[in-house]
Amino acid sequence: MKNSLYFHGSARVIYAPTPLQVDNDRDLREKLVPILRNNVPVILQEVIAGPDTNHLKYCSYTSSDGKRFAEFTLRKIRQYPVRFGVGSAVESIQNAELIKEGRKLFSGIGFKAPHYTQLPVCG
Repeated sequence: MKNSLYFHGSARVIYAPTPLQVDNDRDLREKLVPILRNNVPVILQEVIAGPDTNHLKYCSYTSSDGKRFAEFTLRKIRQYPVRFGVGSAVESIQNAELIKEGRKLFSGIGFKAPHYTQLPVCG
């Protein structure tokens, strides 16, 4: 297991279940190994440098058979908690390159929506 833990490049964040920033290989090992020993699921994410407005997001509504119903892109203005959070203020943007890459990613991982039930229209 130790050989699979490495640090390369910019800061990373471990979510397990709260964010922990790591800045180098030693930091990564010190924080991650005890978490893994306790079988706590983790997500390791690279920190995007710069202001919150550097964060762009592609969203897609896709059926379980792979049909895309809608998609949109956005830019974070602010997030909470700061640097590691969910967008608390965002703006819709038109970004063709992000849509192209988002489609490529979702298609490549075989992303499909879980089963859902359509709610009746209330009038």
